Amino acid sequence: MNNAEFAGIAGSNHTTVVSLDRSVTVLAGPGGSEVRLAPEAMRLDAGTLSRTITAAVRDVAWSLRSGETS
Repeated sequence: MNNAEFAGIAGSNHTTVVSLDRSVTVLAGPGGSEVRLAPEAMRLDAGTLSRTITAAVRDVAWSLRSGETS
C-alpha cells in the first residue's frame, strides 16, 4: 500500500483496532482497509493467528457500524 492509499484509509472517519496481544492491527475507513502484522504475529501458530485476525476484523467492522472512529 502506498502513502496515498494509506492516507485515504486514515482519513477523518477511520477506525483502528489492535489485538490484545498487539500482534494484529486493523485500520479501516471509507478509503479501504489494511491489516498489519507485528513481528510477534509470525510466532503464533496458524490457528491462533487466524482467530486473532478474524477477531480484529470483526471488532473494526462493529466499530464502523456503530459509528465509532479513532
